[in-house]
Amino acid sequence: MRQYGNKHKISYPNRTDIRRVAEQFKGEIEDVRVIPHPKDLRSWFDFGPISRALIDTYPDIMQADVVQIYPASTDRLEAKRVELVIRTFGEIKKMGYSVMLVIANQWATGRGKKENIQRYTQIARRSGMELGEICFTSNWRKEYVTGLPKEALRELFMCSNLFLFPTREETFGLVLPEACLSGGVLPVLNKSLQNQMEISGMHADYIDFGSFDSSAPAASDPQFPKAVAEIIMGRMLRNESIMTKTYMRQR
Repeated sequence: MRQYGNKHKISYPNRTDIRRVAEQFKGEIEDVRVIPHPKDLRSWFDFGPISRALIDTYPDIMQADVVQIYPASTDRLEAKRVELVIRTFGEIKKMGYSVMLVIANQWATGRGKKENIQRYTQIARRSGMELGEICFTSNWRKEYVTGLPKEALRELFMCSNLFLFPTREETFGLVLPEACLSGGVLPVLNKSLQNQMEISGMHADYIDFGSFDSSAPAASDPQFPKAVAEIIMGRMLRNESIMTKTYMRQR
């Protein structure tokens, strides 16, 4: 190393071996610069231009501790309990974790629907979330007011590690298997909807959120989102598959 001068460095992919590398090249430890091999969901899984552009706009999709992609028709945001999901994410953030919630909404056409989205954005702000921590995809680019293409949604699901699904009614709920097939995802489902167990079996966390046919008094408690957040983080932090996926995504 000395014959090349002080400005030259050796690049090496791990920190563990830098002493041996320095000795091999007759240099000092400070002559070795650690540059890990890149590992990135976007390149490894050949993400398309739409999901890449959305991630560029909202980098927390890759970097946040808790990420959820929630597909929902704009006229069914209330039935899907998007407000509860937002408030729960606000509580998770208050626990010290970074969050990113992407509402992949469809058919956001018409003044009333756009005003409704604005109302949910204001709820997110009051819950402590910042603009970069929540995204309605219809607001991101006008060409997607009717929804994101399937391939972009599939790629975004691969970045998620939570699927909180407190919907009041569902005949089946295709978004549940679509979210879980990406792997490393904690599904938190509505115990009041027995058909959710037909889809996920016992391989999910079930909370009694109530439904159109079954009331859940606890769900109306102002502290309910906080309780849900605590359950979620307790489960996630003990799940090695979820935490490994999250760690690799954030690197």
